[in-house]
Amino acid sequence: MSDLKKKFDAAAADSKNLSEAPGNDVKLKMYGLFKQSGAGDVTGSRPGFTDIVGRAKYDAWAAVKGTSTEDAMQQYIALVESLKLGRTTKTNDPVKFVKGATVPIDDRERERRRALVRAHYAAENDHDLERIMATFSEDAVMLYNRQSFPSGEAIRLAHGYMGMSAAPGALGGLRAVVDQEHFTDTETVIEGRVCGRHNSEFLGFPPTERDVELPFVAFYRFDAKGKLTSERVVMNLGPLHG
Repeated sequence: MSDLKKKFDAAAADSKNLSEAPGNDVKLKMYGLFKQSGAGDVTGSRPGFTDIVGRAKYDAWAAVKGTSTEDAMQQYIALVESLKLGRTTKTNDPVKFVKGATVPIDDRERERRRALVRAHYAAENDHDLERIMATFSEDAVMLYNRQSFPSGEAIRLAHGYMGMSAAPGALGGLRAVVDQEHFTDTETVIEGRVCGRHNSEFLGFPPTERDVELPFVAFYRFDAKGKLTSERVVMNLGPLHG
């Protein structure tokens, strides 16, 4: 076994015992380099929009296409070493949602968060992906009906897939309607509806060509800079049954 392979194997073992977990973008970079080191250039078909995590992994591997085995190993080793020294972005846990500013709620904080949520919904209703993404922090995580979207690219794809971009999506003429809003010290909670015409397949539901309203409850956390660190959405998809 070569010295480089020994170092690579040691780095792979070290990556499982880091004192602090890396951010999702770094995890994807590690995945791509690891796959390139062992299997070479990306193979297979790119997963569809319904497999956002698989699609993000595929893209991470494809991003290092053409990199030699030796270079991929060296980059992987260097990346793990930087993680061991704490030189990369820390993660926000998509289950615990520990990030985000905890600010005792008062009228000023309530209005601050209300304005941030309204800006986010306005961008979604304008189908402006760039403005939507600008409301998220760099290491934000989104959960939709318990499915995790752990990177900026995954979050972007999810919004476009539903119909929140200039390109056609599953719901034509999509708009999000806020019915009620609630505030805790850590989260803003929205009760609302997503409305639109079900023109394309959505999460396994074939198009019905009907106008639908999908009730939801969403939970938002913002950092001190006013950026979303987490968005959790629980949506009733019952109206999509034909």
